[in-house]
Amino acid sequence: MAFTSSEKQQIRAFMGFSPFYVNANPSLESSIDLVSSTYHDAETQIRNCLIKLASIDEKLLVHAEAAIAGSAEGVTIKAINSTNLLERVGRKYIKQIAVILGYNSVLTDYYKPANSLNTTNYLGFDSSRGCF
Repeated sequence: MAFTSSEKQQIRAFMGFSPFYVNANPSLESSIDLVSSTYHDAETQIRNCLIKLASIDEKLLVHAEAAIAGSAEGVTIKAINSTNLLERVGRKYIKQIAVILGYNSVLTDYYKPANSLNTTNYLGFDSSRGCF
């Protein structure tokens, strides 16, 4: 069964591409379509990763709410440690999607802190220089 438009958008987002620039990376679109039409086991693996990533995002939201609501320092530290662990696991699933699609990097780190200005993503690609 082909990827739904929602699943394709999730894949694009985790790979670091905006929904406004679908045509900016035709190789990603081709990879998504090829996996969807030909490699059904790989398609299932990507779907499983998307499900796990959605679960991680839900847990991250719960942890953020707990950290905001927590008045004890231990609660906040535990939430931060759990958040870091969830983000690392999320990166692992994103890397799996990238490998299945034939990519050794993604455009941006989905779990990168919003206030970070470092352009080197977690798979080693420095977008400011256009190289690894």
